[in-house]
Amino acid sequence: MTVVHGPSRVGETKAQSDVFRVAAIKRLKKKRAFWGHLFAYLVVNAALWTIWAIDGATDGFVWPWPAIVSFFWGLFVLGDAYESFWKTPISEEEIEREVARLRGSASFAALDTDDD
Repeated sequence: MTVVHGPSRVGETKAQSDVFRVAAIKRLKKKRAFWGHLFAYLVVNAALWTIWAIDGATDGFVWPWPAIVSFFWGLFVLGDAYESFWKTPISEEEIEREVARLRGSASFAALDTDDD
């Protein structure tokens, strides 16, 4: 299988182009995963609400318990959508501002360098 790299910007090095390519692939994988998560959310919730409606029709429509699942799982799906579509990568300018802020802090030893 041959992988064809798309055009790079004028003056962009191969290393920079590769960094953008890796970032693009990572973002595309997140988007594909999101659509899978959304599909599972819709199918499972449709089944739960159908069960509730059928059961409720015979029991006099009790409290809609699938709302709990729909709400909390929906929050996770929204978070996943944010991560997949709207979250922007950390820019070089943001890194430089944070480095400048840390340099101005009281003590270098107090910096938290744990990887999260």
